[in-house]
Amino acid sequence: MIFSIYNIKVKHLKQILFFAFGAIFIFSAISKAINIPSFSQVINSYCGLLGIDGLYSFTRLLAITICAFEFLIGIGAFIKPCQRVLIWVYPAVMAFFVYITYINYTDLYGGIESCGCFGELIHFTPASSFYKNIVLLGLSLILLAIHLWQASMYRKSRYENG
Repeated sequence: MIFSIYNIKVKHLKQILFFAFGAIFIFSAISKAINIPSFSQVINSYCGLLGIDGLYSFTRLLAITICAFEFLIGIGAFIKPCQRVLIWVYPAVMAFFVYITYINYTDLYGGIESCGCFGELIHFTPASSFYKNIVLLGLSLILLAIHLWQASMYRKSRYENG
């Protein structure tokens, strides 16, 4: 009885986290897509910061691709079959964002003033962007842990019940 009550609460937490990630990625994609030229300049700045000079001519295409990708993984959070894939995608994407914002945050020459996480609508300092991504990475890892725990309990119950 206690296990089933606990499982219901965990299931609700999982759905809340999926809703939050879906809303964040959809909002981020739309806010960046409003002003693609500005977002492509932010990507250009990150390429310069990372020393990737070969992507300068593709930043507009890259900006559109990133917006589309974020929108799709945001929409996918609300589609049950997609959640099985996104459970692994969210931690990977957030780990990449943590890496990028860490490079920006620790840049000796000041880095990029605004991360461009939400386009021109919301501006984050390098520090606040880095900490925001750390929190989101932690939440995505909690989501992954919940999924793995539920999968192990399902396998265990199938094994015990024959």
